[in-house]
Amino acid sequence: MGPESGSQPPHALMPRVFLQVELKSQEAQSLRQQPDHYLGHLQQYVATYQQQVSAYQQQTSEKEVLHRQLLQQTQLMNYLQQQEAWGKVVGETAHQKLQDTQGRELLRTGSEGDDLANSVPSHSFLGP
Repeated sequence: MGPESGSQPPHALMPRVFLQVELKSQEAQSLRQQPDHYLGHLQQYVATYQQQVSAYQQQTSEKEVLHRQLLQQTQLMNYLQQQEAWGKVVGETAHQKLQDTQGRELLRTGSEGDDLANSVPSHSFLGP
């Protein structure tokens, strides 16, 4: 059996086979490097995701603080409005009582004046 019997490739095919082997070797090397390349990207995405989660949690916490402050301010405003309304009622009641008291005093003083006027003789001291 000669070199062309199939046990060994002919010399003309050798460079082509070496070229194919070299290409497959480069392809395999590239494929071996791809996981590292993808791992780098994945690590960047994870780091970015963690930063975003942290920022979201901080914003949520700040939102809760602001919500509590708003609730406290709203409650304080309601309390102050109630106090103002109560103060007005008390003021109006006191004013009404004062007016009633003054009216009674005027009536009493007026009736005392009428009694005094009725008790004074109506004749003249200067004579006729």
